[in-house]
Amino acid sequence: MLAGPAWADALLDDARRLMAEQRPDAAWRLLEPHEAARAGDPAYDHLLGIAAVDAGHVTRGILALERVLAAQPDNTLARAEIGRAYLAAGEPQAARRALEDARRGTMPPAAAATIDRLLGTLAERPSEGLTRPLRRAFAALTVGRDSNVNSAAAASEVAIPAFGGLLFTLDPQVRGRGDTVTTAQVGADGQWPLAGGVSAIAAAGLRRGWNAREQAFEQQSAEASAGGAWERAGDRVTAALQATTFRLGGQRYRDAHGLGAQWQHTLRPTTQLSAFSEWSRLDYAGQPDRNADRTVLGLGAAQALDSGRRVPYASLYTARERSRSGQDAFAHRAWGARAGLEQAFGASLAGFASVQFERRRHGGDDALFMARRADRQTDLVAGLRWSLAADWRLTPQLLITRNASNLPLADYRRRVLQITLRRDFE
Repeated sequence: MLAGPAWADALLDDARRLMAEQRPDAAWRLLEPHEAARAGDPAYDHLLGIAAVDAGHVTRGILALERVLAAQPDNTLARAEIGRAYLAAGEPQAARRALEDARRGTMPPAAAATIDRLLGTLAERPSEGLTRPLRRAFAALTVGRDSNVNSAAAASEVAIPAFGGLLFTLDPQVRGRGDTVTTAQVGADGQWPLAGGVSAIAAAGLRRGWNAREQAFEQQSAEASAGGAWERAGDRVTAALQATTFRLGGQRYRDAHGLGAQWQHTLRPTTQLSAFSEWSRLDYAGQPDRNADRTVLGLGAAQALDSGRRVPYASLYTARERSRSGQDAFAHRAWGARAGLEQAFGASLAGFASVQFERRRHGGDDALFMARRADRQTDLVAGLRWSLAADWRLTPQLLITRNASNLPLADYRRRVLQITLRRDFE
């Protein structure tokens, strides 16, 4: 016999309190003994399903949430929860379908932001079974303070070995200069299924920066790529032709075009390994001695913890730039490592932090300093992502760069504090 409404409300209220205290095991132990009597009650089944998934009883959670959807097919929150359960069960395709169906319904902004984050996670995983095109676009506006917009040395005097060690005073225009920077950016990407797990992919983006004072160092760029993806049972391989043009102070500075490829392998729903490579041809406007071919090879790994709320990741890579003009002072070899962490603090707030180190050694002596340039560059990034609404995101962040070089003109520090407002479109 079913208990009366007062008892039922007390049971569910106690379970909700335990879930709010992040004690899903206790909520599961409280609710599970009543399943035989309460199964079919959508409120009970919904709460039981969430507690079961969070406590690690994923199959039981899916069964409970399926009962909710059988009784309430338009319950978008339950459909979103079952998508999360499918993800924990190692069924990314079912998870994607459920989350996309839920996202098309009406729900609170915080819940929509959580679904967007999970779909973003799934976008990095194999999507075998894609049956309809996926198209996304975004627009973003960034305002910030850059302590060194020209990435220049802070030293005011430099001894030049090529002139017998004579001390030169640097013009203030070529030393590190700070400024307020505003940047607008738009981009779009898409994936169109063909057959046999093969899809066509394409992306494009534009970026334009404005400096309050230092217009000579304003940056603009445009990039585009097109290629294909192949996906099957835990593996995703992508390859694309890429082209980028970069302008500095309104003048063409560098063009790059080449080929990028990546292989992603999902060991289990929470663990992913990757290998990546890139070849590109670099052409510098009016500086043919700097033209080079660049090659990058690397490996990466990511692990989702705490139901995807925490994601640590790391990568290692090696790079080489070969001078096409024979000027080895402009060529270099490099290796680098990157590690980072993303942490969700709730449905609408997440934090991120990363550190990257790269060591570069050039192939020939610099003409002025009569030595081979060697750099050790460290980049630190930390910030927050705040989902204001379903498609709006605010991101304050701090970037710190330290390039320690044996050549004084290449030795610099840089700090950028900025905030970005982004709007996503589907």
